[in-house]
Amino acid sequence: MGDTLKTYRPSEVEQYAFCPTYWSLRKEGWTTRIATKATVAAMWSTAAHAAFALYQKMKLDGCTDQAQLLTAAQCEAAQVYVADFNHYIAAGVNFGTLDTDDAVGDLRKLVANYTKSCKLDASRGWQVVSVEESLDGEGTTRPDVIVRDPDGILCPVDYKIKRSVNPKWFDHQGWSDDFQYSHKQLNYIYLLQEDERVGERVTKNRHYIYAIAAEPFAQTLTAYDIVDNYMADWYESARRYWKRMASGADEGIMHPTHKSPYGMCEMLDYCTKGGAGLSYIKVAKRSEE
Repeated sequence: MGDTLKTYRPSEVEQYAFCPTYWSLRKEGWTTRIATKATVAAMWSTAAHAAFALYQKMKLDGCTDQAQLLTAAQCEAAQVYVADFNHYIAAGVNFGTLDTDDAVGDLRKLVANYTKSCKLDASRGWQVVSVEESLDGEGTTRPDVIVRDPDGILCPVDYKIKRSVNPKWFDHQGWSDDFQYSHKQLNYIYLLQEDERVGERVTKNRHYIYAIAAEPFAQTLTAYDIVDNYMADWYESARRYWKRMASGADEGIMHPTHKSPYGMCEMLDYCTKGGAGLSYIKVAKRSEE
């Protein structure tokens, strides 16, 4: 589909599309000094993702001992959550009265329920092919899981994990229309089609949303098929974004209203009050330490 071009993570493209300045600040590691609800939720979700990934990787490696799988996955969730929390604390982020023990307890319960009733089960016709494997060669574009579904179609699955039930979590049309989500899944499908390691033609543009809520436990797994002309239109649009991001053409451009679909931009004071001040702090990625 054309010449080689640097691609960007779907979350970065969404940030850039909203506001190039916001994207630059987030890329540099700037965040609010007082942890937002989004930060707290992201830490919890990241830990759950890590646990699910370890569970599926161990199964791919041939582990069949359910007790061992459960223990390893629960430990992974707890370790990742505590490590992320300590990393933010060391950088100076304030979490107030956040109860980490309660959060870890809920993670352990979630992992137990997931391992007991995971929908990506071989007995139901699913084959897990890979887990968090990079498709772009740069270690960034990594589907949660690539599966062969009961129809024999090779496709990405994306977890959407929530600590408590939220009606939006099961609004599948809302997820499928979300810019970041749809961009991410189409990017995965495109890279699967282009990946010589796959060794086969991907016959249908399909992806799955695996939405999971911890309390009370609930899960749905929903397929989405993408028509060819939309894939082509998406790819041309994505290339334009990637080119602008790589060129720096929009450096310094600010969103005119500071408001995103999720509410007021958390970097508002940084832009309107002359820099970081006391409200913001730079936090390096934990993997960079």
